[in-house]
Amino acid sequence: MALAVNQANAVSRKWYDKNMYQQVYDEDPFLAILKGKNKISPTGGTQLQWGVRTSKLGQTEMVGAREQLPITSVDTRTGAVLSWGYIAARTMMHWDEKVQNSGPEAVVNLLGDKAKELSEDFSEKLSTIIWGTDSTHVSPIPNIVDSALAYGGIAVSDASEWASTEDSSTTILTLFGAGSLTYMRNQASFGKNMPTHHFTTRDLVSKYMSRLQPQQRYESDQKTVDMGFDNCLFFGKPVIGNPFISAGDWYGLDMDAFALAVKKGEGEKVTDWFGLEQVGFPNAMAKFMTSVFNIKCDRRKTSFKFTALDYTL
Repeated sequence: MALAVNQANAVSRKWYDKNMYQQVYDEDPFLAILKGKNKISPTGGTQLQWGVRTSKLGQTEMVGAREQLPITSVDTRTGAVLSWGYIAARTMMHWDEKVQNSGPEAVVNLLGDKAKELSEDFSEKLSTIIWGTDSTHVSPIPNIVDSALAYGGIAVSDASEWASTEDSSTTILTLFGAGSLTYMRNQASFGKNMPTHHFTTRDLVSKYMSRLQPQQRYESDQKTVDMGFDNCLFFGKPVIGNPFISAGDWYGLDMDAFALAVKKGEGEKVTDWFGLEQVGFPNAMAKFMTSVFNIKCDRRKTSFKFTALDYTL
């Protein structure tokens, strides 16, 4: 006999829903690395806010022993503000599915598959949004790692340091010289901070490996491999193929500057199955998975991107 709504919830909570949170972030290496760094963190507030230094103080100099010093106020800080983005996934179990999969074992298997499917759909859409260019709801990585676009309400024209290095014309991937990976790494280095991970297409990872000196031994970051993502090192930092990155793109990201901020109490929430009789579907059930989040980057200048690389060249 088909499981009732209450029975379905008991089974789902016991076997399928309790570990949903842990399953969401492992498909995208960017999110998996943030999770490994404990940088998927709950935070409160009606908006996501943090302070940013946008210029130097510039108030230090050599002086005469009896020289009078002017006291001046210099504005060196401002605040970055982001609104919360809302994401929701849903799934449904129709009356005929319950009938055709009658019997406790059959229905339990279908419930399990639908729970897995809901998680996979949520994960894929989350990563697609994060690596996309639509900033209607959240700030995606291509908009954060940019030389001209505003982020967090701060315009680059008002704070020249609040920008990333961007190359939209280089088509041939090279290791050294003008427009090369090394050049971009140098441009994105600030003190001890620099790109810690490189994300690009799988084709461009292969192209990068072909550019290495003949007979040079390829090395990988074992921690990234243990997460399930093959990689090859560039100056000791992993180069990782990411299926969500657009063709021609290469991102050198300072992952120490990034975090996925989740509204406190609004992390990956999975509802119980609920009946749909009141909306005209007798004996059908549905379930939601939701989250409220945005991407925080407190230092844009230590990341870079290429957007026109051609792996065939």
